[in-house]
Amino acid sequence: MAQRRTAWTRLTTPFANIPASTATTLALAMWIAVIGGWALLSYGRVVPNMFLPTPGTVLQTAYRMSLDGSLFYHTFTSAKVVILGFIVSSVIAVPLGLWMGTYRAVQAPLEPLVNFIRYLPVTSFVPLFILWIGIGIEQRIAVIFFGTFFQQLVMISDCARSVSRDLVNASYTLGTKRSEAVWHVIFPAAL
Repeated sequence: MAQRRTAWTRLTTPFANIPASTATTLALAMWIAVIGGWALLSYGRVVPNMFLPTPGTVLQTAYRMSLDGSLFYHTFTSAKVVILGFIVSSVIAVPLGLWMGTYRAVQAPLEPLVNFIRYLPVTSFVPLFILWIGIGIEQRIAVIFFGTFFQQLVMISDCARSVSRDLVNASYTLGTKRSEAVWHVIFPAAL
C-alpha cells in the first residue's frame, strides 16, 4: 500500500521525475484513448462518416494512396508549403525581432500593432488572401507566414530583451561598436 501511495504521490507531485516506463505507458494510454474515442464516435455513427471517417476507412485510403504514390506527393507538397512559409517568416521576423528587442524606438511603434494582430485568427484572413493573392501556392504560403510571423516576432523580441546587460556592457568595454553588439553579442545570446 505504501508503494502505491508513493507512486501516486510521485505522479501527482508538480515537476517530479517519473520513470521512463511510466511515461511511455501514459503516452500509450493517451493514444489508445484518442483512437478508441474516434472509433466509438465513427463506428457508433454518433458523427456521420462524411465528417469523421472510421479508422478502417482512413487506413484503407492511406494504403491505397501509398501504393499509387499520391500520399507521398501530397505530403511533400504540404510540407513544402509549411517550410517555405516558415522560412519567409523567419527571414523577416528574426532581424525585426532583434531590432524590436534591442531598440525602444523600434519597439514603441511596432509592439501595439503586433500584439493586436497576433491574436487575430489566421483563418479569418483566408478570404482576403484569396482576393489579394489568388488561389495557389503563394496564398497557402501567406497563410503559414501570417500564422507564424507575429508569434516569432514577439518571441525573438522577448529573447533579445532578456539578454544580460552585463554581456552588452562587457562587449562595449572590449571595443565593440553599438551596431556590432546586436549581431555579435545580442543575437548569439538570444539563441
